[in-house]
Amino acid sequence: LQAGSGTTDLIAGAYHFRALTGDFDRFAEACAAIPLNTRADYRPGTSGIGGIGLHYSGWRAITPQFQLNLRLAGKDSGASADREDSGGALLYLSPGATVKLIPRLSVFGFVQLPLDQSVNGYQLVPEFTVSAGLQVRL
Repeated sequence: LQAGSGTTDLIAGAYHFRALTGDFDRFAEACAAIPLNTRADYRPGTSGIGGIGLHYSGWRAITPQFQLNLRLAGKDSGASADREDSGGALLYLSPGATVKLIPRLSVFGFVQLPLDQSVNGYQLVPEFTVSAGLQVRL
């Protein structure tokens, strides 16, 4: 229930991008986090995230994007774990856009809306999340 377990995790991922037709492109990504040890008799569950998306690159300064994101989390283990209140599956719809400010600087923003939040036991889940940031190309 608390961020930061103190364990060492193996994190591996992959990303694929391909042009579709005209100004539409698609992408897919997947990443897994596998805990390699325990700390204070606690081991977080193995988790994975994946996403597929589509974006439109036909406008010069604005690139709208649409994503489906899935997060799967296994139950925590160990004597210090709250096993019954951990793990689950969460599916989100994430529309957003990237706006080019100058040739090497863009700003982006996304809202993540839950389509399904199937968690075990009592867990806090967000009604929505908002992400924003800057992208600098060197």
